Amino acid sequence: EQPRCFLRDSYLHDAADPLVWTPAHKLQPFSRVCAINGESVMVTQVHLHPPQQRTLVELQTAEARLCVTDSHPIIKVVGAEQTQLTMQAGLLQAGDYVLIADQRHRAPVVAVLLHARHVQAEVEAVELRFQPDLPVEANQFTAPPQLILSKGARQ
Repeated sequence: EQPRCFLRDSYLHDAADPLVWTPAHKLQPFSRVCAINGESVMVTQVHLHPPQQRTLVELQTAEARLCVTDSHPIIKVVGAEQTQLTMQAGLLQAGDYVLIADQRHRAPVVAVLLHARHVQAEVEAVELRFQPDLPVEANQFTAPPQLILSKGARQ
C-alpha cells in the first residue's frame, strides 16, 4: 500500500489554539489537531518518509489549493444527496466536487475542482493517522483562505 501523505510543508491547526498552525513534520504521537467541526483529533502515528520521487496531485478550487501524494485521502461529494466518499487524490479530476473549509464559519462547504494536476517531484512526505479520523484542514500557505479537507491514513 502506498503512503497516504501530507507534504512536509503542510500545516495543521493545533487543537489547543486553532490560530496556531503546526508543521506536519513536527507533529508527534499524542499531538492534537483540530478537525473542521472543532473537535480535537489525536495523532496516533507519524511516519516521516525521506525525500524521493513521488507522484503528487495539486488540487485547486476557486477558493482553495492543496498538494498531496496521489494516494492521499480526499473527500469527494457526489450526487444530489451530496454523498461524501473518501477517494485517493490521484483519482480526482477537474469538475469533481470536494469539501473545502469555510474559514469564516468553521464548516465544510462543497466546491468544484478546477484542476487536479499530477506532477513528479522529489519531496519529503509525512504520513499521519488520526483518532478519530475526521476531516482536517491542511495549509501550505500558498492557498487562499479556504482549504480542501483531507483525512489521515486508514487505520
